[in-house]
Amino acid sequence: MGVAEGFRGRQLSADPLGSRAVYRTNHERELSEQRAALERDPENLELANAYWRALGNCRGHNVRNGSHPVEAFRRAALASAEGIIALCRASSELFEQSGEAPSARHFDEELVSVLQASLPALSPEAASEVRWVLSCLE
Repeated sequence: MGVAEGFRGRQLSADPLGSRAVYRTNHERELSEQRAALERDPENLELANAYWRALGNCRGHNVRNGSHPVEAFRRAALASAEGIIALCRASSELFEQSGEAPSARHFDEELVSVLQASLPALSPEAASEVRWVLSCLE
């Protein structure tokens, strides 16, 4: 067994400071890499969608919570109508799967303002999704 491999397929990796070792499964490492890629390019809707999907299948489990739609799609929502729609759809999907509605504690003032300002330019269907998210935040 190599130095970088632990037992049962787990990988041993050092923390950023190199002060201690942390065991991670391959999936946890991949999820961490996807999150890091999104942090490097936060307006990239493709990366946001990939991260959102990965959270929905973490070793066969959906680990998404109310902060994850904003974590994944906030910067894309600030940059484009497509990002707004993706954020609202992710919030709706989370609600359908878990019953967890969007919460004001995850949406900052800037994001709420952008959602409100986007309404006139969106299709009726997309505007309805945005209105639903906004109503949950009241």
